[in-house]
Amino acid sequence: MHPQKINTYVETDAAPRANVYLVQEPGSDRNALVKQIETDGYLLHCYDNIDLFLNKDDYIHTGILILDTIMSSTAGLDMTCKLVKQLHPMQVILITELASVKSVVSVMKAGAFDFIQKPLNFEDLLTSVASGLKRNRQHKMIKHCVRSCVDSYKQLT
Repeated sequence: MHPQKINTYVETDAAPRANVYLVQEPGSDRNALVKQIETDGYLLHCYDNIDLFLNKDDYIHTGILILDTIMSSTAGLDMTCKLVKQLHPMQVILITELASVKSVVSVMKAGAFDFIQKPLNFEDLLTSVASGLKRNRQHKMIKHCVRSCVDSYKQLT
């Protein structure tokens, strides 16, 4: 019998700094948000609009996207829902001033991780970012375990 290779996934607190992508128009709100996120030790990448973010070749689907959006119109809501689905498995946190209960439910059903209404409470936002990153790690661990089980099964046959 040959020794079986066992793949292990180890989650550590000493992980590299996580990527946080912020899509928000420049201004005083963004400056305060940037300062708060960077102070918490995240690698922050800022974009003035969603097109600049999507056209960037170096974004990684495992970070957190904080998207400041207006969902007061059907077009804005539809675009946001499509974007959230397109970016899966990236965790998307939406922040907005204008939203109805219906629009919030729609984007959450589309796969948004969280929704935070303005005026922002930075503590709530940072808690959401940390929770989203934890979910990313859990997804990565599950994916690794499934891959390991499939590999082990293949060795049996």
